[in-house]
Amino acid sequence: MPKFRYRARDRFGSLLTGTVQAGGRMILAQNLKKLGYNVISISEPHPLEKSLDRWAQRIRGIPRQEVLVVTRQLGAMLGAGISILTALESCAEQTPIEKFRVILHQIINEIRAGRALSQSLAMHPKIFSNLFINLVQVGESTGRLDEALTRLSEIGTREQQLSAKVRSAFAYPIVLLLAGIAVVIFLLVRIIPQFSQIFLSSDVPLPLPTRMLLSLSGFLQTFWWLLLIAFAAGAVGLQKLWKTETGRYYINLSFLRLPIGGDLILKATIASLTRSLAILIRSGVPILQALKIVEQTLDNLVIVRVIQNVQVQITEGKKLTEPLAMSGFFPPMVIQMLSAGEDS
Repeated sequence: MPKFRYRARDRFGSLLTGTVQAGGRMILAQNLKKLGYNVISISEPHPLEKSLDRWAQRIRGIPRQEVLVVTRQLGAMLGAGISILTALESCAEQTPIEKFRVILHQIINEIRAGRALSQSLAMHPKIFSNLFINLVQVGESTGRLDEALTRLSEIGTREQQLSAKVRSAFAYPIVLLLAGIAVVIFLLVRIIPQFSQIFLSSDVPLPLPTRMLLSLSGFLQTFWWLLLIAFAAGAVGLQKLWKTETGRYYINLSFLRLPIGGDLILKATIASLTRSLAILIRSGVPILQALKIVEQTLDNLVIVRVIQNVQVQITEGKKLTEPLAMSGFFPPMVIQMLSAGEDS
């Protein structure tokens, strides 16, 4: 079957894009409308884009967007009364990612062998997070698997939107920084040497800043290779430091304390944490178990340690908000909202 690229909006107004296999444009449009989407456009990818996509699939893993699309489709089909096996088979046929199609068929075989969906998903931890698996397990135990999958697709979409906003917010200052460094290096290596002979041939004593600038220019021209070695050594050192728990902790802490962007990183992390915690508690997961699940989904080791301390404090009889407030990372508004939720 041919592949088609679609753009649509879900019931919350979020823009969805993807590439799926279908028997035709009309069939794809009907399938999307059955899932509750408002179709914006459907088009065939360019032949060159198809070739590049095949090569990209061999190199990269499974895109998060594709997992969200399948999750949303599963929730919609289960809500319509379609069996889990039929729904998974339909999703496997439609996904354009060969690796993901193989994994979905593996999940289908595991379910046919008697395993639950959550157990089958747990066999692929690189694709399905602990939060994903636990929410599916809760949905299975309560008989509301379709609602659990719909919630997962909603939270995943919001996470992607938040990540996109953070990346776009950092893109401009990073481009400016790199451009500034490139301009400074160009001035030191190409422009200043043209004036250095004029300055040195004159008998006028040069100010200290000018002498320092000329020395730096001469150093870069002669020992530029030392700069490359320093950059390479720094990159290797940071990589090794990142692999240690202590090093990763301090790198995460330094990012949170950046004068520009640190507050944005912290707010994005807290937003992700509270959103995941809310959906787990709403699904009936006990607070300690929900905190443990959320802890395993966080990438920032600083906030992970805060959540670990919160779990210890709760077992000792304290409220959730007390250790969060003492950590110094959570804004007062978040503490007040959580405190109101605890009291109610």
